[in-house]
Amino acid sequence: MTREMRMVHTALRREFGLMPKLIAGVAEGDTARAALVADHLELVGTILHHHHHAEDLEIWPHLLERCPAEVAPLVYGMERHHERIAFLAVDLTDAVAAWRAEPNPARRDAVLAVLDPLITVLC
Repeated sequence: MTREMRMVHTALRREFGLMPKLIAGVAEGDTARAALVADHLELVGTILHHHHHAEDLEIWPHLLERCPAEVAPLVYGMERHHERIAFLAVDLTDAVAAWRAEPNPARRDAVLAVLDPLITVLC
């Protein structure tokens, strides 16, 4: 399972790390390209959400049951980390929806302004 977790984390970091360049490459008014990039961003965001949900349900509770003293600080830190990511993801969803509807520089910059701290938290 460790190998698979590393693969998922690496893939998510890579995909989110590529997003700013993809978003910046969409020409103003190009709704077709904005929709394509937005779809990809939403897909990666959905994968991230389900991955964190699975960790929260299937990994952290079991670790706390088996060796609470050793892992409690880590688990509680990861839960806070996931909460921060979930909060940023809501803002990102809203910004992406607006940019998808009207891909202009102001809306693009709003997406990038939310994406930047999300990438920082993920990495």
